[in-house]
Amino acid sequence: DGRFEVRGRHGKSVLTISGVKLTDLGRFDCEALSRIGGHQKSMFLDIEYIPKLLNNHTIFYSWEGNAVNISCDVMSNPPATMLWRRERFTISAEGTTNTRVHSAEGKSVLE
Repeated sequence: DGRFEVRGRHGKSVLTISGVKLTDLGRFDCEALSRIGGHQKSMFLDIEYIPKLLNNHTIFYSWEGNAVNISCDVMSNPPATMLWRRERFTISAEGTTNTRVHSAEGKSVLE
């Protein structure tokens, strides 16, 4: 697409990517060739972005006396710190007698 532009002169080449997208993440190779040989160098484009919540569930159901797991899936770079709140109060990851928070990279479950 038209977002990639290569400019170069006098032994220097620059790749410009306009409007970087998450799909642009990955390896880029620069190669220099002459009639007597060549050399290649790989570089990695890492893209940072704010946390994006992946699940669409907003209502969870349970019956009185039963357990319920409320999950939250997130994608971000760098990895996000996840926490749960009820009203204005933070629910501790250590949990209480009735509530526990389990977190792994990109997922948090309130139990």
